[in-house]
Amino acid sequence: ELEDFLEVAGARIDYVKITTTQVMGHPEEWLKRKIALYKQHAIQPYLDHGYFVRAYKRGVVDQAIEAGAALGFSVMEFMNTFGDVPESQLKEWRKRAIDCGMNLIYEHHPESGWRSTKKVLPASSKKIIDAAEPFVEHGAITVLIDHEEIELQSDAAKDVLSEVMSYFGNGVVA
Repeated sequence: ELEDFLEVAGARIDYVKITTTQVMGHPEEWLKRKIALYKQHAIQPYLDHGYFVRAYKRGVVDQAIEAGAALGFSVMEFMNTFGDVPESQLKEWRKRAIDCGMNLIYEHHPESGWRSTKKVLPASSKKIIDAAEPFVEHGAITVLIDHEEIELQSDAAKDVLSEVMSYFGNGVVA
């Protein structure tokens, strides 16, 4: 079924997000076959930010990066950590992913995407840029803005996202 779909639509797809539940809840050989099938159609499968969050909460980010690479993932998505993880540690994890042959994606989330919080506020363009910049400088292939962040922006979304896109370039921000 997936192979039929990719034969028809694969040429128009660059990346596919594989969710954490798929990675954690399916047999390794099934995942490897699925990843290989995407790659046969020049589609880069990537680990979503939930994989990073789950690994962080369990204290196994290094092992999770290596496991993702061993499964055949070519991209790993990281997210903002609101100062909970020092930049030096994030840099080490980015380096490990790159050393394991993976590209990087940075996705900006509201604070509620990282931890429980009573008041969820939209981020300024400066906060988004400041959080994303170390990832872009380290070679991130794209900066994603999570839909919840866009919804929080409300009427300011156009201006905030335009500033972020202007800073990084339209080809980097999605």
